[in-house]
Amino acid sequence: MNETKKCIHCQSEMDKKAKICATCKRNQIATWRKVIGLPLLIVAIIVMLGTIASLGGNTSTVSSSVSNKINLEKFNSIQTDMTYDEVIAIIGSEGALLSESELLDIKTQMYVFYGKDGISNANITFQNNKEVMKAQFGLK
Repeated sequence: MNETKKCIHCQSEMDKKAKICATCKRNQIATWRKVIGLPLLIVAIIVMLGTIASLGGNTSTVSSSVSNKINLEKFNSIQTDMTYDEVIAIIGSEGALLSESELLDIKTQMYVFYGKDGISNANITFQNNKEVMKAQFGLK
């Protein structure tokens, strides 16, 4: 006897191994994967590219003032959903824009902020001007 499952769309019984419902002809991949999966993939790619760019990036666009450099204390003060203006108020200077994209009314921007040695850095990602992700390398 074949095992069955319910179609995620029409709830009719179907073979457990089937990928397409025989009744409604719809794919059984969960809709949330399609809706959330692509934006998450794009954000992951942006973060990866930003990290690569920051490791070999040009630090000449960053202010030379040591007091306006990011450090671990400032980095740890940055909280989810802070605006870009709130973040630069903590750090004391603007970041360098690494990447920017817009998909489904979601504007994503990633900025790099360098530490006083010009190598340590933080990448901070904003979606619709709210902080959603941050990563740091070598901050003290």
